[in-house]
Amino acid sequence: MLIHKDYFKNIFDAVHEGTLVLDEDLRVLSANRSFFNIFKVDSARTIESRLYDLANGIIQYFKCGR
Repeated sequence: MLIHKDYFKNIFDAVHEGTLVLDEDLRVLSANRSFFNIFKVDSARTIESRLYDLANGIIQYFKCGR
């Protein structure tokens, strides 16, 4: 099982588009490297966040011109 998980993680991180994996409550279970690079967020503030809260923070970040 660990081999499959590593295989998936490598493919997931190779995707150039920012990608999230969400649970049924729209909480972030995983995000790929591209997501973190594009939106300038870190895993500690992203993983287990609700999508709405995460999106609001990203919108505010870009509105401030950072």
